[in-house]
Amino acid sequence: MKCNKYILAAIWAGMFILCAVLGFLPPQEGANRYLLAGFAVLFFLPPALLVYQLWQDGDRKWLRWVRIVSITVVAATVTLLLINLFSITLLMVLPMEVALAVGDVLYYLLLVVSTPMVCGQYWGIGMIGWAALMWSCLLAEKDLKRKNG
Repeated sequence: MKCNKYILAAIWAGMFILCAVLGFLPPQEGANRYLLAGFAVLFFLPPALLVYQLWQDGDRKWLRWVRIVSITVVAATVTLLLINLFSITLLMVLPMEVALAVGDVLYYLLLVVSTPMVCGQYWGIGMIGWAALMWSCLLAEKDLKRKNG
C-alpha cells in the first residue's frame, strides 16, 4: 500500500508535535523511559517512508525539501548544543538568575529544534536519526540524478 506524500508529511508533523510536547516532560524512569525512546524512534518512520516513496517516484523536489529540513535540524542542533555548553560562562558576567534564565531558554529552543532527541532521553537516537535521514536523501537524490542524467 502506497501512502500519499502529503499524508506522510502530515503524520511526520503530528509526530513532531507529539515528541515536542513529550520532550517537556521531566526525565522518566522504567517503562516510561523506554516508551519515550520508542516514540523517538517512531518519529523517523514517516520521513523514512516518505524518502523511500519519493525515491521510487523520482520526486527530486520533495527529496530536496526533506534534505534541507534534515540538514537544518542537524546544523541547528549542533550549534545549539555548543551554545548551551558555553552558556555556563554567562554566570561570570551576568547575575545568576539571568544566566540561568538564558540557559533555560536556550535549552527549550534546543528541545523544539531537535524534538526526538530530548523526547527519547537517549540523545543519540535523535542525532543519528536526523543524520541518517539527511544521508538517505542525499543518496536518493544522487541515484535519481545518475538515472535521469
